[in-house]
Amino acid sequence: MNLNGTMRMCAAVRPLFAKTHGAIVNTASMLTFFGGDLVPAYSASKGGVAQLTKSLAIACIRVNAVAPGWIATPLTQALQDDEGRSARDDAFDPRVRFILSRPFAPDPGRRFAYNSHALQLLSLALECATGRTIEAYAREKLFAPLGID
Repeated sequence: MNLNGTMRMCAAVRPLFAKTHGAIVNTASMLTFFGGDLVPAYSASKGGVAQLTKSLAIACIRVNAVAPGWIATPLTQALQDDEGRSARDDAFDPRVRFILSRPFAPDPGRRFAYNSHALQLLSLALECATGRTIEAYAREKLFAPLGID
């Protein structure tokens, strides 16, 4: 499901996206990068999603993958119970800790506030990689070439 479903969906939209300049965002996993002895097939399938994403990017399709960490569910209980695998708050950059501490949504019926945290985390990754804020990078690489101040 992880790899086959992603591959089939990418194959289905690839011709349309090549014409319309659409973008694909695949969902990988942190286990893409370091594997998981408790879930080797899952880790392998998510590794395949990462390689599929890279291959499509080489084929000039605008594609990326996000790799979230594990979510607290009954299926991840073994990870939650393993102190060596559970993330410690002090293991993160303070900015990442702040972002991850924000609620994804308020209690039902209170107000609507969607926050996937993806933009904030990707912005931090861009800043770490380039040494510039996302605003400065976008001004130079996106807006200036388009003639937008």
